[in-house]
Amino acid sequence: MTQPAWDQRRFGVLLTEPDDLGGLVAAIDALSPAERAAASRALGRELPGLRHRLEQAGLRHHAADTALWHRGVVLVALLDTTPAQVASMVTAWPVWNLWQDREVFGRVREALLAHDRRWAAQLVEAILRKPDVGVYTRLAHPLIVAHDLPLPGQPAFWQLWAHELSLPQPNQRWEEHFLAACAVPDVLMGISSGQADYVRRISRAVDILRKLEPTNDQALTRALIQVFARGDRPGAQRMALLWLGALGLEKHVWDEQAQLLAALPHADNAVVKFAVQQLLSSEPAPEQLTGLALVVLPRKEKGPRRAVLKALAKLDAPPAALLETVEALSNHADSVTADLARSLLRRWKG
Repeated sequence: MTQPAWDQRRFGVLLTEPDDLGGLVAAIDALSPAERAAASRALGRELPGLRHRLEQAGLRHHAADTALWHRGVVLVALLDTTPAQVASMVTAWPVWNLWQDREVFGRVREALLAHDRRWAAQLVEAILRKPDVGVYTRLAHPLIVAHDLPLPGQPAFWQLWAHELSLPQPNQRWEEHFLAACAVPDVLMGISSGQADYVRRISRAVDILRKLEPTNDQALTRALIQVFARGDRPGAQRMALLWLGALGLEKHVWDEQAQLLAALPHADNAVVKFAVQQLLSSEPAPEQLTGLALVVLPRKEKGPRRAVLKALAKLDAPPAALLETVEALSNHADSVTADLARSLLRRWKG
């Protein structure tokens, strides 16, 4: 029996007749090779009309017909289509919650990954041209990893990656991605609750990763310190601080002391507290202690300032700039700071 031609009506039946997205996947899988080939050929002609129908349905019934648009995404992903055809569907506004259906999104991702590197690169390029590319990071990221494509430069891509895909995993080019994310200002996102659990998850994940893939811990440390040096928002800086601890990188901070010291003028107060603890615990040389003091003493944080003043008792002959800075603190409103400063001045001046 001859099957009817693939036109708007037949595509409409295929899209709407199944009860759910899983049913649509099954219906497409059930097509014979000849029917699948015919549908794929016809889709190039019929897709603009189908898109228009889905867009009009979405305007009439926003929430209800988001699922209908998702059916169009499944259709173009599972048939033999071009990157441009897929991009025209997967970069439309209703796609953002497609991945809530893990099974169907997994099947879409599997179908897209089955294409060769050139096809995948063209699709990723089309996705990355969209102004709201961050929404589609989940679609682009697996293709970038699987086909070893160049990492994107769009900040929006990295915002979603850092927020939802940054947990260390093997075979995901994780370190390369993490270093690239840290290079984008204000990308590291804070979390409102469950911070201790999040740290544990990162620590467990990176322990597994390091058993399978080597990590360049010095590079990771430098990448996180640059978040402080840039003067990123306090939330991003505190998230970088969290990552330093969760990845077990504190032991490498001393090796990057010059970079950390240079970052302190722009650092959040939590970062300053961390840096002072780390640098003072390592018995800094006189010139290193002087450099730390000249950066920390003018700041407003009481704890770090007091800790540095106490550590300065080890110096016998402070340079003029440091002496002047401590003299200015001898009349500070914080009585503890003032007392420590006066004690140092008596010792230095005899």
